[in-house]
Amino acid sequence: MTISRATLVATADEPESRIAAFQWITEHRNSLQFVSENLGCGCCVDIWNIEGNSELLAQVPAKLLGSSAWANGLEA
Repeated sequence: MTISRATLVATADEPESRIAAFQWITEHRNSLQFVSENLGCGCCVDIWNIEGNSELLAQVPAKLLGSSAWANGLEA
């Protein structure tokens, strides 16, 4: 099993992205190795760093994926 990282980003101007992110994390939380607290402000943007099986992370909707040092392996 290969472990991967991803950063999920949802913004207030796209309420459907917030719903999708909360649903995805809730549905898969027990299968993930790590889920950060919400790193965004919570009013304008929600951001989570997640870590888990690469096959599972490949199922994250593309519209939720953000670029970050965490996702690129540059941050512990």
